[in-house]
Amino acid sequence: MPQPPGIIPLVPAPAPGAPGTITKTPVGDIAASRTTDSVTPNTNITLTAVTPGSAGNSINLTITTAGSPSQPLLVNTTGNSIAVILGTDGAGAANSTANAVLAALNGDPDTAALVVVTLPPGSNGTGIMGNFTGFLQGGSSVAAPGVIPQVPATAPDAPEVIPRTQASGPPAPATIDLSPAGAPPPPGIITPV
Repeated sequence: MPQPPGIIPLVPAPAPGAPGTITKTPVGDIAASRTTDSVTPNTNITLTAVTPGSAGNSINLTITTAGSPSQPLLVNTTGNSIAVILGTDGAGAANSTANAVLAALNGDPDTAALVVVTLPPGSNGTGIMGNFTGFLQGGSSVAAPGVIPQVPATAPDAPEVIPRTQASGPPAPATIDLSPAGAPPPPGIITPV
């Protein structure tokens, strides 16, 4: 049945995935990570949070040198703080390679619960590590996926729109008269539906 001039049909919001909806694409949470910043080749490691999301940004890594001769490489993880004390040689100089630190961190159950440690691209891990302090970075949590319906506007005098259910079948379109009381619609702007 033709609608009178100035009447625009109003229909319920479409079902998810139907034309007229915007579906947010789930990207997933992003894990925080950090690569130590030595300029010496083959001396860096990369830590990546086991659990993706912004909480990984609170994980802190501190690497220091023992300072006294002939000390072993030590790892101590408490909460979100990972402490590495580099081993030393007979003269007290650090002698822990990136590979050794990587193995010690991945081999410690408390640390392995927080991060996975790898070598950055291009590194063979044979260089002696130096001191470092820093937090993991870049972790973020994204909104949960969902559907945002494009809900039609309503006017004060518009009939109530009852959402369609599976059992009710297709709804009859509701209408809203947008023209001023008794005035015809402007030519070329609103057309009969």
